[in-house]
This record gives sequence, structure tokens and C-alpha cells, in this order.
Amino acid sequence: MTVFILNGPKKRFCLRRAKNKPIRRMCFIDASMNTPTNFESSAGNLQRKTFRHETDTDNQIFNLLRDLQRRVVRMELKIDQLQEGMDRQILLSANNVINEDVFKDIKEFLPLKTIQQLVDFEELLKLKFDSAAKLLGLEGGENVKHATRNVMRQLFSDEFSKGFSWKGAKGKKALNSYERTAQLIIESVRQNQKTSNATSSDIIAAAKYYLVKLTERLKKKEANVINNADI
Repeated sequence: MTVFILNGPKKRFCLRRAKNKPIRRMCFIDASMNTPTNFESSAGNLQRKTFRHETDTDNQIFNLLRDLQRRVVRMELKIDQLQEGMDRQILLSANNVINEDVFKDIKEFLPLKTIQQLVDFEELLKLKFDSAAKLLGLEGGENVKHATRNVMRQLFSDEFSKGFSWKGAKGKKALNSYERTAQLIIESVRQNQKTSNATSSDIIAAAKYYLVKLTERLKKKEANVINNADI
């Protein structure tokens, strides 16, 4: 379709050119008129197509951003796992520098099962406190609660632990009266990079929680043993 705009002096020029060319269909548009024309309809169609194209583009961008966000989250989780593995390797490498005889002496005591062992362990800590802290800190943990639990499990047997509370409440023995061992728990938790800045009060609170819940855990464990025996 050929469109001629008839407006002013250009009108004759358009008509003359039209006579020299075979035209199947002519659509004249008077630029001075405000009524809808074929030209305006074509412009409207073009505008709608442009809008649909922009909408599709926006959806594609949104989907790409959402996929990118998911990948970033997965990468962050992978980085955390790698960092934890690196922390463990760093601690292991540091411990390789220490004489293996030092670890051997400490491991012979653990886990502590009697008061006499605890007393003897206190004496050992006078000489090998730092080595003991590094050894117990190897298990690490995601947070203060988990790291403290890992240290306590290595340090004491469950049966021995249930006779203690941190300050000796309810007729139990006071763990904090064994000062070197109590301080060892705190320093061992701080060996882990994720809990290296933990405060003493936070670690003590986690140790108290562990001791309080220990009796409950042992009861559940005994109940499971009985139930399994009945099956």
C-alpha cells in the first residue's frame, strides 16, 4: 500500500508521481484531519508489538536474575563447606608441628571417667594446656553451641558428665571448681575459626545447657535400648 500525505504545496507533486507509477491501492491522508486513519492504526499495532516485546524481555531478565540468585546461594554454601574443610586442615597442619608424644599423653586421659582422672588431668594441663586446647578444638562446630558440645563429648564420658553442673547445683559437683579444665573448655571452643571470637559467658552458657540436657538424653538413650531389647 502506498500512502500519500496531502498537505499544502506537496499535494500536486504526490499526484503527479502517482500517475507515473502503477498503484493498486492508494490511501490519502490529510495531515490536517484528526480522524483515525490507516496510518494511525498501523502505528497502534506497532506500539502493541513493541509493548509485548518489552514485556517478554522483562520476563527473560527476571528469570535470569532469579537463576543467578539461586546459583549464588549454592556457591555460598559450597564456599562455607570448603572453608570448614580448610579450617580443619589448618588445625591438623598446626598440630603436626607439635610433638606427637604431647597428644599421646592427652589422649590417654580422654574421655575422663572418674574424679581421680580429672584431678590428674588438671595437673597435666599445667604443662600441656595449649596442646590440649588445640586437640579438643579439632572437631570444630557451626556455632558456639555445637562447638561446645563437641568439646564436652571428647572431654567427659556421658556417665561422668551427668554428675556435674557448672556451679554444683542440685547436689551435683561443680565443674567450674576445676579451673584449668573449665578454662580448657573455653579455649578449645575458640580454636574453631567460626567461634574464635566467642565470649566466655556464651561458651559457659552452652556448657551449662549441655550438662542440663545430658540427663534427659541419657534417659531417652536407655529407653531406646530397652525398647530394642523387647523387639
